[in-house]
Amino acid sequence: MQQGYSPQQGNVTVVVPPEFGEKPVQVTCGNCRQTVITTTTAENGACAYIACIIVLIFCCPCFFIPLCIDSCKDIQHTCPGCGARLGTYKRV
Repeated sequence: MQQGYSPQQGNVTVVVPPEFGEKPVQVTCGNCRQTVITTTTAENGACAYIACIIVLIFCCPCFFIPLCIDSCKDIQHTCPGCGARLGTYKRV
């Protein structure tokens, strides 16, 4: 060790990204740097389209129903302040 040298001890902060789910979560927006509770919107994703194909095989006239059901859709989380997309909860 060099004389006159003292290593600096510092705190390390580890930020764990939030797990996005069906419900809004509290996060810090990477765009506007505000701590917000996300707004959520349901959008058709892989689960909805796979369900449509399955329903099409078994009950042809009702194939579009999974596109109308929120429990088949992916959930998009956005910042209510600036509108930035913060994350997605994918069903599949």
